[in-house]
Amino acid sequence: MSPRRKSRSKSLPPPPVSSDRLEATNGQQQDKPEQQADRVARTVLAVDGVHSLHGGAMGEVGTYLPGRRVAGVRIKDRACEVHVSLKWNSDIHATAQAVRDALRPEFPGAVDVFIEDVLEPENA
Repeated sequence: MSPRRKSRSKSLPPPPVSSDRLEATNGQQQDKPEQQADRVARTVLAVDGVHSLHGGAMGEVGTYLPGRRVAGVRIKDRACEVHVSLKWNSDIHATAQAVRDALRPEFPGAVDVFIEDVLEPENA
């Protein structure tokens, strides 16, 4: 009869906390990725001149979350990237700057704004 091996089970991490915020490494509270992505989307869509978020030519731009994705928003460590479609009469540079300014309080690092499309007057 062969000797039995001891189980080498590793201790499992504690279950996720039910809080809406996560503890960051520096001791500050951080939002969960889905809350942050949704907030970025709402903030960008509220900027005058922005028609919609844009998922990229092949739909590759987005924040992937459990069961869904937020198209047009890509969140990095301390930066954010947003891809948008603008309304017809929007000033491109002013609208891009307005998006940066709106997101600056949350992302003190880079806020990259990509203007993917400008909608025709009848679609805007």
